[in-house]
Amino acid sequence: MASGFKLGGQSVRRRVMLGGLTGVAATACDRAVEKAPEGRVEDALSELRAALAALHGSAWTAHVDHENGFILIRSLEALERLS
Repeated sequence: MASGFKLGGQSVRRRVMLGGLTGVAATACDRAVEKAPEGRVEDALSELRAALAALHGSAWTAHVDHENGFILIRSLEALERLS
């Protein structure tokens, strides 16, 4: 005999209920672990540097000037040419 219980007049199996609760718990944990804005900015910069490297074939660097509201992104190859 399958283990279960009644919920709202419907028979619910224990495995179905636990599966649903697991999904809800996972979603709640994901929301609780959301990154701070600084981490999200760094993640976005990392993705942009990787995309530029794939597109142009060299490494890229990024600097964020929060005080003046400015972001500088340049290839390390270009930076070496300037040195």
